[in-house]
Amino acid sequence: MPRTPAALPQTLPLLLLALLLGLATTTPLPAQVASPFTLRAGDAEVIAGGSVEVPIYLDVNTTVGASNVTFGFIYSDIFDLTSVSQGFALAGLNGGDGAFQFLIDTQESTGDPNSNPSTPSGAPSGYKGATLQLQIPDKNLTDFLTLGADQEIAILHFTDGSNIPSVFSAIEFTSTLSGPLGPPIGDVFIEVIDATLPPDPPGTYDETGNPPGVSTVEGSVLVIPPPVINFTCGQIDDCLCLVGLSWTNAYSYDELSLYSNGIDPGNLIASLAGTATDYPVTQTVSTTYFLVGVANGMVSNPIECSDFSTCSLTDITPPVIVGMPEDIQLKTDAGICSTTVSWPEPTSTDNCDGAVVPIYVVTEDGIPVSPSNGEMWFSGNYIVSYTATDASGNTANESFSVTVNVPLGDDCNLNGQHDACDLSQGTEADCNANGIPDSCDISEGTEFDCDLDGVPDSCRGGSAFDCNNNGIPDECAF
Repeated sequence: MPRTPAALPQTLPLLLLALLLGLATTTPLPAQVASPFTLRAGDAEVIAGGSVEVPIYLDVNTTVGASNVTFGFIYSDIFDLTSVSQGFALAGLNGGDGAFQFLIDTQESTGDPNSNPSTPSGAPSGYKGATLQLQIPDKNLTDFLTLGADQEIAILHFTDGSNIPSVFSAIEFTSTLSGPLGPPIGDVFIEVIDATLPPDPPGTYDETGNPPGVSTVEGSVLVIPPPVINFTCGQIDDCLCLVGLSWTNAYSYDELSLYSNGIDPGNLIASLAGTATDYPVTQTVSTTYFLVGVANGMVSNPIECSDFSTCSLTDITPPVIVGMPEDIQLKTDAGICSTTVSWPEPTSTDNCDGAVVPIYVVTEDGIPVSPSNGEMWFSGNYIVSYTATDASGNTANESFSVTVNVPLGDDCNLNGQHDACDLSQGTEADCNANGIPDSCDISEGTEFDCDLDGVPDSCRGGSAFDCNNNGIPDECAF
């Protein structure tokens, strides 16, 4: 069970450390006149409105160990001391139980049932005070702190009540406080009692003397703005090599500073308005970005984001043609030599230029010809070739075929063209190639008007006609 200072056994060897610090800053002693013991507070930064831990160290600079330590300290009243816990150096002592007694007296509630919010007294205006006394050895054990530096004996847990970056408070050791941890109830000195065992009397060291038995080094707590949150980065344009950065502001910053590959003035990319939440950067190689918020002249802790994409500012990627038609095969109507040919126009996309309009040419047997999409095309075999070209000269090519056929029919002159479409025949056939058009050739068994008087020969009175002079009257020719 924890005991009050009055109940501490007087026969145990004690090492009592007392520290005095008024409103003035204590200057560390030169190394050549080092004290046997040094009581030192750490430095810490706390996010505005947040919480922070400040360690208290005891440097044992002598072969005489420390068994008891007592000290008081003051801090700015804008901070709240929410608790004080045993430091790492005490955790393994007394079989892992820590210090035998760890007594706290603060002006705030720390969860210690023995704390009294009215004490300790003596803190100057604008400050709060607290005192701490620890007895290391158990009554049945003889553990104590031996020679060594940076031995953490306590951790002060603070919260910031200002929410204003740049607010600063020193953690100042002092002997101006009074309370139940002073013997018996009075001033709390800064003392260390050594670990000399009976029958030798214990030695007591304090902050007096030249050099003093206990020297002190104050610590500090500085309020800084909180960092941005949700900081992300990713490539948004692989043609322009753009990477997009975005984040959420966690405070009302005066400005934001963006760095690449380390926080150094030479790596500053941009100083942004405190309200900015995104920013594009040109990136050709893998890069790590650091973003800090600035408020009241104080900078937040940096938040980083890495994008590993690489990019070339020279565009070598061709467009892509999409929606190309399949090959087209058509037939004309009977006796007609052409038909309408049409298709949906394809489109193309490009990584840099977006939509690129493809153009086409039509060839027949490798020779450019004039028919266009939606027009009449004569019978034949065609190739429609599309080309899409971007601003950097990269091209894409696609093609399809168009075949127009005429229905089967006569080809009297065997020139590969149906007579109905054969201009060499003048659309007039002479199938027996006797020089007489079939419409006037009695051998074709058709109706003739050989004298061209507008009356069919079969209706004319008189002798029969023999237009082709083959000795057979026309009306008998089939």
